[in-house]
Amino acid sequence: MMFDIVGIGECVVDMTPAGESEKGNALFERQPGGAPSNMLACAAKQGLKTALISIVGDDSFGHYLVGVLKDVNIDVRAVHFSKNLPTFVALVDYDDRGDRRFFKMQLESSLSGFSPDHLDKELISQAKLVHIAGSMLAWPDSLEAIRQAIDFVHEEGKLVSCDVNWREMLYDQEYAQTIAKPILYEMDILKMSEEEMSLYTGTSDLVEGTKILCEAGIKLVAVTLGARGCYYRYKNGSGQLYTYDTKVVDTNASGDTFTAVMLAGLAEYSYDIDSISNDIMYHIMERANAGGAVCAAKRGAIYAVPSVEEIDNCMKTVPLLKLD
Repeated sequence: MMFDIVGIGECVVDMTPAGESEKGNALFERQPGGAPSNMLACAAKQGLKTALISIVGDDSFGHYLVGVLKDVNIDVRAVHFSKNLPTFVALVDYDDRGDRRFFKMQLESSLSGFSPDHLDKELISQAKLVHIAGSMLAWPDSLEAIRQAIDFVHEEGKLVSCDVNWREMLYDQEYAQTIAKPILYEMDILKMSEEEMSLYTGTSDLVEGTKILCEAGIKLVAVTLGARGCYYRYKNGSGQLYTYDTKVVDTNASGDTFTAVMLAGLAEYSYDIDSISNDIMYHIMERANAGGAVCAAKRGAIYAVPSVEEIDNCMKTVPLLKLD
């Protein structure tokens, strides 16, 4: 059995604002999330076969999350249950534009217990591409697991992708630049925000920053720019694209959706990035922008990711958001 994408990373509970009580107190809804889980759920909606390697607590939240993963067609054979540590729970809040902030609620969680012992190398060997969650660089044991996973995937002659997803609540800038950066530079496909590009390259200039990353050996760099769309660079070219002018409600999982749609486009070419013309890569990024825009118009994470039909409809009916 082959999988289009096997992800390594978190499946978590996001406690998300959901209105107010009669007393005016904020109410929070339990939402299933976690960047790689959101991404794999969207990839599955694009027709890809996906699996997740992860760990959750052996508690009500953990069993709930595994049920959700099954519901959205993610293979869970390599999702482990921790007997000693609880499922990771994040508190989410939003600003007036719908941009989210995450707050850590626990000193320890199941994710800090993820180790090389949890890697399913048989499953990894069945993947066409392995996707790494950048958050897994935050803990010593999971950091070592990621190092070993990257080495194994490259020994197998396959590609590794990563969505950086840097959160200061997980590790600070010094850790990012000294510990995480060398690992990120080993990736074949790197998706990051503008802030993350600046952090890991030392420049906010999109052309210069992406050149630094590609010259380091990364095959494809995609930088998401929020309402300003995205910028990408690879061997055959580069480009900056506008996104689509949907009404933003909740940006949670929109970046993960971008990654999923991008990887789905690359999967059509068996992830042979160097063989893809710049015209086709531009179209892949157009769809990725549309996917992120559709997701941002919904509330939620895993359950907000769009289908192929929703993305098609967005590209046909929604105008581009052309910001200067």
